[in-house]
Amino acid sequence: MIIQQPADFDAFMLAARALPLNKPLVAELKPHKRKRSLDQNALYWMWLTELSRYLTNRGRKFATKDWCHDAMRHSFLGMKEQELVDVITGEVTVTRALRSTTGLSTGSFTHYLESIEAWALNIGCLLPVPEHSEYMKLKREQEA
Repeated sequence: MIIQQPADFDAFMLAARALPLNKPLVAELKPHKRKRSLDQNALYWMWLTELSRYLTNRGRKFATKDWCHDAMRHSFLGMKEQELVDVITGEVTVTRALRSTTGLSTGSFTHYLESIEAWALNIGCLLPVPEHSEYMKLKREQEA
């Protein structure tokens, strides 16, 4: 639940009072962070397309958009451990998986895009940034 005004807080408290207290509960209030935006995601996939084109034109035929997506996540977001449980045997296996971009906040996703842009520039690939994109607006704000 996002609380933006007193009425939202009142609704939260009303819902909390209705919860049974027969076992301990945990309530956590923290600042809301917007998830990555559609504009950021569109820019990201445009860049992956451009990176794929750039790399395949230089002999890396394996560098599809999806390969680039995984390579960027591996390089700039890293891995996370997750537990998988076999529902038949109950055996628990710990695996490592690439971190997802889905849950990143707009700020974290911007940092991710900046890392990709810098890396691409370092290999000679100039990634396009549309004039009216959120990313361009943020870049201009940082430069001011």
